[in-house]
Amino acid sequence: MDRQYQQYQQYQQYRHVMGTCVDRRNRLFWGTLLLALLLLLLPTLPFATEIRRDSADLRHFLKEGGGLVKPGFGFSPESGLREGEMQIHGTSIIVELALDSPSQAKGLMGREVMPENRGMLFLFPQTQPLSFWMKNTLIPLDIIYISEAGDVIDIVQAEPCRTRQCPSYPAKAPGKYVLELNSGMAEKLGLKVGDNLNWHWR
Repeated sequence: MDRQYQQYQQYQQYRHVMGTCVDRRNRLFWGTLLLALLLLLLPTLPFATEIRRDSADLRHFLKEGGGLVKPGFGFSPESGLREGEMQIHGTSIIVELALDSPSQAKGLMGREVMPENRGMLFLFPQTQPLSFWMKNTLIPLDIIYISEAGDVIDIVQAEPCRTRQCPSYPAKAPGKYVLELNSGMAEKLGLKVGDNLNWHWR
């Protein structure tokens, strides 16, 4: 009888140990599965996509356009975009860096004023036909189209547009960068078509 009781106790102990092991294995399995699903879904979430795109664009910008602009001025209080500094014919211009599609689509829309020594620099992933418009833009601008080599290919004086039908201002040739400054700043800085800015930017 005692032997049967001991065997029963051993059996119960065995069940307890095996049940605990199985439970741990189950928890480990489901935990691993959940983590794998999260990792698969993370790139599809909008905020993750924007963070990844923004970081990738910035790394690409620093690698490909590092000779054009000096980053490191923090973030613009108006737009929240990263800032950089450009030297144009000896004048320092602080630029907001429009590196992703949402910031490029918005541009300077809704901005009622912009200090004289500031602007916005748009960086595109490759040389392409470029055309800007002034929809919902409240201040007149100089739109300066720039090639990958840093050559000014076109300068357009654009007026604010508050109507539904706004004209476009296409560049005369494909480009990779676009600089927006306050109207008249290009002339004040001495910028003209054909200028090469590579050695004047930092």
